[in-house]
Amino acid sequence: MSYLRAKVLPMSLSSVVSGLALGALGCGLVQVRTNEGTKAATASRPVTAAQPGSPKEGRAEAQARQDAAAQAEEARVAQVHAAEAQRVQALAAKAANTVTFVIAELGVSIQVPGDVVSAPFAEKSYGDPAIDLTGEASGFRVVVTDASADTLGLEERKRQQQVDFTYGVQILRATPRPDGGWGIEYSDPVYSTAGERMGVEYGYFGRRVVGGKKYNCFHAGQTSPAQTAKLIAACDTLRAAGAQ
Repeated sequence: MSYLRAKVLPMSLSSVVSGLALGALGCGLVQVRTNEGTKAATASRPVTAAQPGSPKEGRAEAQARQDAAAQAEEARVAQVHAAEAQRVQALAAKAANTVTFVIAELGVSIQVPGDVVSAPFAEKSYGDPAIDLTGEASGFRVVVTDASADTLGLEERKRQQQVDFTYGVQILRATPRPDGGWGIEYSDPVYSTAGERMGVEYGYFGRRVVGGKKYNCFHAGQTSPAQTAKLIAACDTLRAAGAQ
């Protein structure tokens, strides 16, 4: 029985190396072609702009938006401050003048700083109608009421003032008037919420008779006797509306 043996052909070392090199070169060509195809595909894709707030948006764009918003807010605040300054300046100009203010609800007029405005006074126990006159720039304030139903005279009002002020009141001056009216000047201590004495406030409660009708003219919380003097002077100008 005969056996066939495969004939092994001799191969030189240089042939083997050449074969390996060609194989590697082939793989490299494939890889190059593949990379070139990827680049071409990427280049052909449409580029979309980053949407505001998206992760793709650059930090520079976000910062620019924040800066613009901050500048807009600064401009708005500046406009508000400018408008407020103009308003205060206009009120100060008005406050420098004295005007005749007609209290239509009571049928009387009173001389007050020009910045004064009126509003109903909530407390009616001093008379009704009760009108609160307040000047923002001048710091002036007075309450005028119809006192037709107020039966308290000078001495009774002095005692009532002492009852109304919890921490005590000192009557500085009580002055009767020839027309049947009167006035009470007083001071009262001011305390903090911790119970410490903070100083003294002043007040005035006046009764005026205009055309035979009684009116109360008063306010508390005056910061000085000089401010109280302005309040008294205003009460002295009460007249029937339209009268000189």
